[in-house]
Amino acid sequence: MSTADFLVVLFGSVLVVVGLVAIVARELGTHPERRLVGSFRDAVEVLLPLLGAVALVVSVWISVS
Repeated sequence: MSTADFLVVLFGSVLVVVGLVAIVARELGTHPERRLVGSFRDAVEVLLPLLGAVALVVSVWISVS
């Protein structure tokens, strides 16, 4: 992998993970109506997309290495 490829993958990974972490923090911290469905369902609905994105980022890193 060249330096340019590495920087592009690194930048994209940081954007995806930091963006989704910000969304999860906002969803869990500022939306009291989410608590109406129960804490387990609330955590699954909010954290599952983050875990999926992390899996995609890991798969990109594996495929380019």
